Amino acid sequence: MALDISAIRTALATKIRNAYSGVWSVNVYDYPTEAPVMPCVIIRTAPAADAIDYHESMGVRGQAKADFEIEVRVIGWDVDAVKKCDAVLSTGTDESMFDAVAAMGGSAPYSLTGLPGVSAVIRSASGPVRVATDSTAETWTAVKFLLTASSARG
Repeated sequence: MALDISAIRTALATKIRNAYSGVWSVNVYDYPTEAPVMPCVIIRTAPAADAIDYHESMGVRGQAKADFEIEVRVIGWDVDAVKKCDAVLSTGTDESMFDAVAAMGGSAPYSLTGLPGVSAVIRSASGPVRVATDSTAETWTAVKFLLTASSARG
């Protein structure tokens, strides 16, 4: 099983987009973009030095993994923006990122549609943070999730 980073991004974006369809109008970007339209979800590889890892033991069998950062941005820095981010961080809400990743059911780690043998699990999340830009004077509230996708090789 290959660890196709681009295919994983696309599968994650599709899964999140489908989970939010009809319940929350949000733009989902599988790659960072210069001017995302908020509210939005942006998927990028995690900035850590070991974000992509491959382990091989006993011949050709091994485990490959890739860490992704999923950022959710909500326009503004007010009570409503923080409440929306709280809903994204929660479980059992329409906006829950945990529920969006788990949308296909089962238990963690969750499968990614179209990628047999690839699974994903959210490992951690950050609380709401205020972000402001000098260039556009935009202000938004953001939460970030660390998700690990893994693929068994055989």
